[in-house]
Amino acid sequence: MNVFVSVADLLQLGAAEAVSSTGGPFYTIKMGRIDSDTKDTYVRFVEEDDCVYGLIDKFADMGMDMRDFVALSGAHTIGHMAADTPNTFDNKHFQKIRDPGNVTIELPSDSVMMEHWEAAAYVNLFADNEEEFFLAFAEAMIK
Repeated sequence: MNVFVSVADLLQLGAAEAVSSTGGPFYTIKMGRIDSDTKDTYVRFVEEDDCVYGLIDKFADMGMDMRDFVALSGAHTIGHMAADTPNTFDNKHFQKIRDPGNVTIELPSDSVMMEHWEAAAYVNLFADNEEEFFLAFAEAMIK
């Protein structure tokens, strides 16, 4: 039996493993993505200096709502963008964003979330409730 796994599926599996192995939520990946044979000319990835409205629009274009947008920014809690705990998936990223005196936020695209009332409400929710952040993150990742 031949089983085909696309590059897109492998990227999603790698992300899920990175999240769960660093203390974040476990979520099941839907397999079956098909890799494109052509280059996508539409820029889907956000720029680190995008304004909050530009970020919201880009995520909306991908079928994501405000909760998804804010939750997915929580991926910055691990890896080289995480100043305090680079190997721990937690809600400290949101605690840093909502602290106006915090200078350890690496990306302007993170701090601008506090400029939009709805995004700021989710930042505060996720900063106070790690379980809610984990649930929102997992749901956004499987969209």
